[in-house]
Amino acid sequence: MQVFRVLHLLILISLTRTTTLTKAKSISKKGCNDTCGGILIPFPFGIGRNCFLNKWYNVDCNSSIPYLPSLNNVEVLHASSTGDVIVNVSMTFDCENSMQNSTLVLSDESPFAISVYDNSFFVKGCGNIYANVTKSGSIVAGCSTICRKKTVSDRNNCFGVGCCQSTFSYYLESFNLNRTGLKRPVGDGSCGTAFFMNSAYFEKGFPRQSIDGDNIYVPITLSLIYSASGDVSSPECKWCEMKGGYCSINVDAASGTSCYIYGRSKKIGVILGKLFS
Repeated sequence: MQVFRVLHLLILISLTRTTTLTKAKSISKKGCNDTCGGILIPFPFGIGRNCFLNKWYNVDCNSSIPYLPSLNNVEVLHASSTGDVIVNVSMTFDCENSMQNSTLVLSDESPFAISVYDNSFFVKGCGNIYANVTKSGSIVAGCSTICRKKTVSDRNNCFGVGCCQSTFSYYLESFNLNRTGLKRPVGDGSCGTAFFMNSAYFEKGFPRQSIDGDNIYVPITLSLIYSASGDVSSPECKWCEMKGGYCSINVDAASGTSCYIYGRSKKIGVILGKLFS
């Protein structure tokens, strides 16, 4: 009996501590709802008037599913206090009775871009497919799969047989996926699909049906690439862009300005009108 009481006390302490920690993690603005449909909505994102930093972070929760009106009402799967967000985006697919090309265009005023670090380009099925940046028409990613009769692709090994994966070298403000000879594996009844997707979701076993045509949406990470206020006129941001990177000013002003260039990241600043890094 004594042992039971001790265990019961430990459980109560644990629950109390968990509740306290959970409350401490609520980082929405005071008086604002911090969840929508079970998804945490931290500042700079917010639900309702005066709860978000600016229009880009306004979250619509009228249907108990969070959406971003500023990005054509894409569904929010995860929001970060750093300004990054994971959203549901349509994919390109070719099924027996239907097909669709995938396009995502972010406004020039938008502080977001498709994260080069968190996402990869995937193709499932047979054929080849390419992706290009709509603004310039440059091809930035692509891969091809091979299939033989009775080929069965291994969901966990996306190395070219029925499934391929490719990285890309630039943050993308837009993309257009066009199918070129994308076909379904012979006789298996599945769809040929192509999509940008958060790599971690794919590796952790994103449901097979979600990328085989039953669901036409996949999670993709959008990163904050410059000042949340949309101001990229500062000298340090111009220097960053000249180097081929994107300027990011964290919503927490104390963290300073960062210049993100693929493969490396630099803190930059200005002293007496001179740039340093």
